[in-house]
Amino acid sequence: MINYFIVAGLGKNRELGLSNELLWKLPEDLKNFKALTIGKSMIMGRKTFESIGRPLPKRETIILTRDHSYKQDGCVVLHSIDEIENYLTQSGKTEAAIVGGGEIYQLYLSKCSKMYLSFVDFEGEADTFFPSFDASLWSEDSLEVHPAGESTLSWKFVTLSRK
Repeated sequence: MINYFIVAGLGKNRELGLSNELLWKLPEDLKNFKALTIGKSMIMGRKTFESIGRPLPKRETIILTRDHSYKQDGCVVLHSIDEIENYLTQSGKTEAAIVGGGEIYQLYLSKCSKMYLSFVDFEGEADTFFPSFDASLWSEDSLEVHPAGESTLSWKFVTLSRK
């Protein structure tokens, strides 16, 4: 069985991005993302991959897309949750990070045992959102509060485990 976990940064209204771009730059949050995903398989949608622009080093990039003609060097391109599950199982993987976007988070939310969420003090225009979830199904394992800096928003990093 594969242990899936979500890594996401979201604004006050669950904002994730606009026009395939992140809405903020938080260097400490990017360090968290790297620490959580190094050595792991990362599952993302095509648009999320294209916003990153390349496979990230020391991580396997699995792109989930409906487009059966889509190819990307250095990545595994699959077309369904079942295909991904079979691929991970056959590859001997036991863990995978779900890293976006909104549709992919929605697809995997019920399958995840942990969520690493950065709640950013941002409220603004977005076209991609994190799915709503029932907080009563999750317990808070840890909370780190990060005050605003000269060039950064305030945010908190929360680790949640499914009850």
